Amino acid sequence: MLYVDFARPDDTLAGVAIYDDSSPNFGPLVVMDWDEMHRLILEMHSLRDQRDVHVRRAQLTLVPDIMDMATARDEMPTTMEEYRIMADKEANDE
Repeated sequence: MLYVDFARPDDTLAGVAIYDDSSPNFGPLVVMDWDEMHRLILEMHSLRDQRDVHVRRAQLTLVPDIMDMATARDEMPTTMEEYRIMADKEANDE
């Protein structure tokens, strides 16, 4: 398992280091100052947000091109029960 600790215990402003607890005798895997650590955290948040956007996009229901938006809006279910009924109907039609 990876863990983070101060790069130098006697100087907390020196930055942080990432260690692997399965091999503590080999020293840190990565050493970085606080600015780099902050950028890494922000980048990880950004990647998570991008993943969430991709997941939401994948969950969207596509409307066929032949339908105009008013028709599509009228045919879209407004409750979960209506959605289940519509999904069951489509499954039985196939």
